[in-house]
Amino acid sequence: MHILTGILTSLILTFAALAQGLPQDVADAYRAYEAAVDAENWAEATAQAETAWRAAEAGDVDAATTTILAANYGEVALISGDNAGAAEAYERAAELGEASHGHENELGRYLVFAARARRALGEYAPAIDLAERSIEHFSSLPEGDARYGGLYQANTIAAYAANSLEHFRRSGRFAQRGMEAMRYFGPVSNPDIALLAYLAAIQANRQNNREDALYYILVSRMIAGNLEMDEEFRENSYAMQNHIMARTDAQYFDAVYDRIRASGYVPRQCFYINSCQEPGTETPAGVQNSVPLLRIPPRYPSAGFDHNSEGYVDITFNISAEGRVVDVEVTDASSSIFVRPALTAIRHWRYWPRNENGVDVAREGVQTRIQFMIED
Repeated sequence: MHILTGILTSLILTFAALAQGLPQDVADAYRAYEAAVDAENWAEATAQAETAWRAAEAGDVDAATTTILAANYGEVALISGDNAGAAEAYERAAELGEASHGHENELGRYLVFAARARRALGEYAPAIDLAERSIEHFSSLPEGDARYGGLYQANTIAAYAANSLEHFRRSGRFAQRGMEAMRYFGPVSNPDIALLAYLAAIQANRQNNREDALYYILVSRMIAGNLEMDEEFRENSYAMQNHIMARTDAQYFDAVYDRIRASGYVPRQCFYINSCQEPGTETPAGVQNSVPLLRIPPRYPSAGFDHNSEGYVDITFNISAEGRVVDVEVTDASSSIFVRPALTAIRHWRYWPRNENGVDVAREGVQTRIQFMIED
């Protein structure tokens, strides 16, 4: 399992040996900065780091050293909440680094942190520009954590910034690229990824890419449910899933189901019932995995419109170890006109397998009622 690493204190420990050859004002400020970092006094560290950087810019300090000083200031400025200072410093570090043909990973990191700071300031267009420059640098790296972690961070910042500008198609494209990068790390779950998957689903739906749209919205729902994210987001993602699923032909279901199983994400109770129990309460019998992961709605029969009819079909069935509906039996129906569309629909449903002792097992005697209603 690959692990996304943090961004903080990455440069602080790389510079101590250089302090000996600095001009006195730069060296004094740098040593005070080091002491403040050791004491975790981030306000003082930020002030001293800025002093060291500004003095280096004004003095005869080489570009490589000035780049590190600027990045150090940017780093502690982010920690202390000085986003304007962080943006300025990281942009300067990137400028100096690009001029001296610095390492692509470092240049990408400087730019993605500058983009993060600009977005925090509400400066969304500059944030996108910086993120796109960062993406160029990360894209040139070889396969590995640095490449895909950087691409995920840069595309996420750009997606959120574009969404804030209501550039929804552009936001969706960044979101899709961010999700593609995240696949390298496996099933990482956090609210950022849930939202990114949601934006990616919207974009794929706009592009009529039903398989991707359904896959991304299911990932978003599983993360949101498993993390017990706020109810409004879960309700919105549930509505989006239903909207996408209603427009998705069942021929895509097996491919989406296989992608979800391969992704490593596992849905829990909150995914299915869209609300979570209070801690310490018992899960009701039959609730877990009792709702299909993929469910195509039945087509309302044309004969029903002639009679303005609403009704239902009660069905009993088994679920195979692969999550397929088998051995379907109709136990009751309000009218025979609803039976065929109900059976056609339910045979395409896919359930998450029940797992016992590490083995997927079949389930028998599952019951459901399919309702047919006429909407205004």
